[in-house]
This record gives sequence, structure tokens and C-alpha cells, in this order.
Amino acid sequence: MTTLARWRAAQVQEAGGQRERRPYLASECNDLPQAEKWRLQIVREIAKKVAQIQNAGLGEFRIRDLNDEINKLMREKRHWEVQIKSLGGPDHARVGPKMLDQDGKEVPGNRGYKYFGAAKDLPGKLVAKTFKLVAKTLVLWKSLLDFNLAKKKPTYIRSC
Repeated sequence: MTTLARWRAAQVQEAGGQRERRPYLASECNDLPQAEKWRLQIVREIAKKVAQIQNAGLGEFRIRDLNDEINKLMREKRHWEVQIKSLGGPDHARVGPKMLDQDGKEVPGNRGYKYFGAAKDLPGKLVAKTFKLVAKTLVLWKSLLDFNLAKKKPTYIRSC
């Protein structure tokens, strides 16, 4: 432990004991200033990780891990924004930045998994999208089959 870290730990211990940790669930916090503080802490963590992920030399696995962590933090930030709104604070989701296309129009359906920095160029990104499309197709086929079985009609599936 460095001298600065020991000095900082001593300062924290003198001030009131243990360092304060962010609650696991945003709904556990019932104080608006505290909720704003935790949301701001998450925003700082996201900014730090987005800056790190810009480096394409990190390696594929580290880039994937960073991208997963950023998406997890984005989801957690959304939970804190909902809690802040329920406590009577500002609606950060409404006021915050929007994802825009080249024409300046808001992109519809931009709530899902996002790719940041060097993660946009990873080879497995296309595979993940293809897998989701195949999974949706299988669900549709199964629902069609179940529907026809309920009507007691034979189902003929022709291959392409």
C-alpha cells in the first residue's frame, strides 16, 4: 500500500469509519441527494471505461469484458435514474443525451446491448446478431407449430 493510500485510509477512518459503498439495489436508497451521488459515480465509471475501450491494442477478451462492464453500468444507471425520478428528482432519461443518426434524428430502439470504442470492430459482433435472429425465427416456428397442433391440422414445413 502506498503512502498516499495509507494516508487516505487514515483520513476516512478518522472521519467516520468505513468507506461508504453504493447500495446493490437502487430501490434501497430513499434519499434523493444520495441517489444523485451514486448515479454520478456510475457516470464517472462509465466515462473511465469508455476511455479505456478506445485502445484497440487491449486484446479481444479485455475489450469484450470492458464492453460488458459498460453495458452493465448503463443498465445500473437506468435503475438509478428511475429511482431518482420516483423520489421526486429530475427525469435524467428524458433530459439526457439521445442516440442520433446522420440526419440528427433519434434512433428508435436504442435500449439494448451497445458496442463501444474498439468493440465495434470485433468479429463476434456479427455472430451475436445472427444468433439472435435465428433464436427469434425458431420461436416463431415453434409458435406456428403449436398453433397448428391446437387446431389439429398437420403442419408441413418446406425447406428452402
